[in-house]
Amino acid sequence: MHITDGELGLAFGFASRIRADQRAAQQAVSSRDAAIASLRHRISQLEREKAALIAERAGRHQQKIAAYLARH
Repeated sequence: MHITDGELGLAFGFASRIRADQRAAQQAVSSRDAAIASLRHRISQLEREKAALIAERAGRHQQKIAAYLARH
């Protein structure tokens, strides 16, 4: 079976397009992974801030209880 130059060029064109699509897909996955990592970092930050606020609120509550008990 003989492959013509046109068929060979078409095959190389398809191969090139497939590689370009693979690169684009990999770039999209990498971009998504970076966005996920950034969001996980932000969630971690917010969880630390939440824990600090809860601890601060608990401390104020304990101070109010101590002040109440000191008066009575």
